[in-house]
Amino acid sequence: MAGDGDGGSSLLRCLDYPCTKRLRLRRLLAYHRRYTHEEVYTTMNRRTRLIFEVKDLVKLVKTGKWRVAASYIIGFVPSDSM
Repeated sequence: MAGDGDGGSSLLRCLDYPCTKRLRLRRLLAYHRRYTHEEVYTTMNRRTRLIFEVKDLVKLVKTGKWRVAASYIIGFVPSDSM
């Protein structure tokens, strides 16, 4: 029967992988963007840092907010790379 044995528990474990979590969050963000929940999309994207918005980076640089721009970029770099 489906879900019996070790196969079911391994499926549940794979749902906890960071890449799976990020995929689910990105799909949720895409839903909010598509159905014009712009405020929800913007808030979630800022808190989760899943989608790198070049326009946001350009805006920070043009207004002279170099530290904030650098912090924005560093937020997308995996912690093991530093």
